[in-house]
Amino acid sequence: MKSLISSNFNLMQKNSIWRSLKDKKNFYFDDFNNINFSLNDKKTINRYNNFYLILYVNDLIKNENGLFSLLNTIKKAAKDNQNKSFIILFLNNKINNDIFQQKNIINFYKSFKNFQNNINNIQLVEIPTNHKNFSLRNYYFLRFPLEINSLKLVIKEINKIKSKKFNNPYKLVILDCDNTLWGGVAGEDGIKSLHYGEDGEGKIYEDVQRHLKFLKSQGILLSISSKNNEKTVWETLKKREMILKKSDFVCPKINWNSKEQNIREILNFLSLRSEDAVFIDDSEIEIKKVKNSVKKINTYKINDIVDYLAFLIYHKRLQINSFLKEDKKKYFQYKIRNKYEELKKKVNSDKVYNNLKQKITLLSVNNKNFGRALQLFNKTNQFNFTTNRYQAKDIEKILKNKDKDIKLIQFSDKFGDHGIIGLFVINFKKKYLIIEDFVMSCRVINRKIEEFILLNILKKYKKIYSIYLNFIENNNNKDLVGNFLKNSFFSVSRKTNKLKVYEVLLNKDLKNVAKFFKK
Repeated sequence: MKSLISSNFNLMQKNSIWRSLKDKKNFYFDDFNNINFSLNDKKTINRYNNFYLILYVNDLIKNENGLFSLLNTIKKAAKDNQNKSFIILFLNNKINNDIFQQKNIINFYKSFKNFQNNINNIQLVEIPTNHKNFSLRNYYFLRFPLEINSLKLVIKEINKIKSKKFNNPYKLVILDCDNTLWGGVAGEDGIKSLHYGEDGEGKIYEDVQRHLKFLKSQGILLSISSKNNEKTVWETLKKREMILKKSDFVCPKINWNSKEQNIREILNFLSLRSEDAVFIDDSEIEIKKVKNSVKKINTYKINDIVDYLAFLIYHKRLQINSFLKEDKKKYFQYKIRNKYEELKKKVNSDKVYNNLKQKITLLSVNNKNFGRALQLFNKTNQFNFTTNRYQAKDIEKILKNKDKDIKLIQFSDKFGDHGIIGLFVINFKKKYLIIEDFVMSCRVINRKIEEFILLNILKKYKKIYSIYLNFIENNNNKDLVGNFLKNSFFSVSRKTNKLKVYEVLLNKDLKNVAKFFKK
């Protein structure tokens, strides 16, 4: 994928230090070194997928009009092109800043943070520098604020960002309570005696909770598996006025059952794989039990409270490069799923579906939901018929292809809006069509949605085409998709190496699904 590097100062791109990036042939440099110019030019925007924008903060705070112009330019470019990434790298010469400048710089960061919270495809990074990295001589004579060798810092950060894109972040952090969310044992030491908030160890635990809250805001789920008295845990959070609240945790398991049993129940409820979760505890015995019982689970044993905080801040799978509005809604969506699960326990399945007022809306891909389409293709594993991974350019090719169609699936019920929960890709041939990809979030599986989607495709196209569906089995999808394909409305058509092609048939079982959905 092509990437453009631009800045608000001279990049000295002819310097040999850039060669490590240039040799990769997918990095290009803006001859004008002018972010405003680059992002206002449609041809430039269309040509590249990633934009690395290097900002020398000290210049920006001297020119308030220029700052707001730049903010608006980046904001508009990112909003209009959600299928592209905008990575903003900050350089701040703190040594030469007076108190007034430092105050302006803080306000500058706040301005960027504010609009980043509403735009999914912007990432902010501060490049770590010190006074040795900056050169006043170069700044005044070359309009280049760095020592030449300091370019290596910029290149190192760009390579780090690029490599992070291939690390899947954890979807779930499962926590113990005592000596994990606070220092001490609540049931033995008493709530007032716990370490939390005061200087030293207590301050670190407070920052641990603060960062966990931040991870939650970025779309990572938080849960609890703890051998404890549930009432004591919630009273501790409330009476000590802790940053994390009861409402911040989804499917918490606080009881005297084994932690491994609790963790399996949490994963089952959330329909998540163990490899997408990390369990954190201060007990080596509990960590070993969980690792032996819950296969592929990730664990972190707390040995030192400072190292624990550093793990939360810096671990590569706890770095969120970008997040979507659907990520922000995760907690709400799991809460409304919980209401569905509770209802299901009270009445039989048909009555549940009849009372849910379920509604499906099919959406075309556009700039606003492009990021969600990309996310579904690349992060959904279990109910994913092929696990084909698509880059932005691949989706763009589908959208331009007259013989293909891609639709996003939006779902709601009487409990609320579940958002965009899936998608499918259709390839039209002369006498038949193939559903090349079919992807759905596991949190809405077994709601008859998957059947209803197939029913709609059949009703729309069965007079013209025979309908087929591709399946490529792997360890991730063989259970959910494999079981779904045992339904009576599928018939094996052919097998070629790993690819299995099924014909989709309009029978009574499939027709019966229509009554469970609103028109």
